[in-house]
Amino acid sequence: MSTTGDDDPHRYCAEKLAASRSPAALALVFAPPAQRLALTAVHALELELRQVGERSSDPGVGRARSAWWAQEIAAAATEAPTHPVTRALVATLPREALARAGLDLALEATALAAAERPGEGYARAIGGASVRLSAAATGCGAALAAGAWSDELGGARLAVDVALAGGAAAPDPAAAARLRAAAPAVPAPARAHVVDQLVLAAIAARAAAAGSRPGALARLALAWHAARRARRSKSTMETT
Repeated sequence: MSTTGDDDPHRYCAEKLAASRSPAALALVFAPPAQRLALTAVHALELELRQVGERSSDPGVGRARSAWWAQEIAAAATEAPTHPVTRALVATLPREALARAGLDLALEATALAAAERPGEGYARAIGGASVRLSAAATGCGAALAAGAWSDELGGARLAVDVALAGGAAAPDPAAAARLRAAAPAVPAPARAHVVDQLVLAAIAARAAAAGSRPGALARLALAWHAARRARRSKSTMETT
């Protein structure tokens, strides 16, 4: 698989998010400024992994792309990666944090993404990896980030996103119900570490309820409220 020759991996990640019109770009506005470079790379990786399955109508091509990404992600934790996204991750996260925070789960995601149609396992693997990496980027403890809540939050959110991106009038009601339950279940000590993920979950939950993505102003309001709730939980803990 070929990679870009772009010398600035952070610019590549930012441009990828902008080109995709992903709500992740909005979520990053509410993330801690010091971690935005790392979080931009995290969400760019999620897009890359999603596109393995979404753009591969031929299962053989999907498997080849999955194998390439499996090697590239392993390299990010142990040696020099070549893709701009994984180079950006290495530049902004300690290598041990990459391995600890879920690149092993992302390896599983690349295999799942080679399936003929993305399913629940695909969404859970990629979404869970994304949440764990966000948590690592913002200094969340490894034991806390490894909880089942990260798989539930990321998997439910991504399942809704994938359904809507595929043209479904509404996502699977079970996926929508899991998403509604997942955000409140995030442990209070972890909430401030995954503001970006909680913002995305709020936007996806509204989309699941309405059967379509919310408009720009609605997205902004949802993002603001989700970020405020996450930060309020941190403040409450610090004063108790």
